[in-house]
Amino acid sequence: MKEVINLAEAYVKGRTLFMGIELLVAPGALIPRPETELLGASAVDALRQLNMPAPRVIDMCCGAGNLACAISLKIPDARVWASDLTDGCVDVARRNVAHHGVTDRMSVLQGDLFDVQVCNSTAPST
Repeated sequence: MKEVINLAEAYVKGRTLFMGIELLVAPGALIPRPETELLGASAVDALRQLNMPAPRVIDMCCGAGNLACAISLKIPDARVWASDLTDGCVDVARRNVAHHGVTDRMSVLQGDLFDVQVCNSTAPST
């Protein structure tokens, strides 16, 4: 995890590093924060521990698509959906998907993925 990020430099260069991958950035999508790499690493670790043949991942409020792209690259069998409300974020996320060649296993959608979200985490799994 990077300790410090120079936001102005990232916007001028049009790219930054996130979880070891080059990520395209542009105004309209926030530069990924270094601590977000912890979330990404935890998600990748959890997916590896699950050892599922084709895990499905949803990244809501995806911004530049940093988490979704990193997960897609580090877990190649995963099918990843990313979603954001804003034009700028969706545009940059789609550019990152194309930049990393993961269009076959990752989709970026604009808007809310669901009208209602509920979770009964105490229900037993079957």
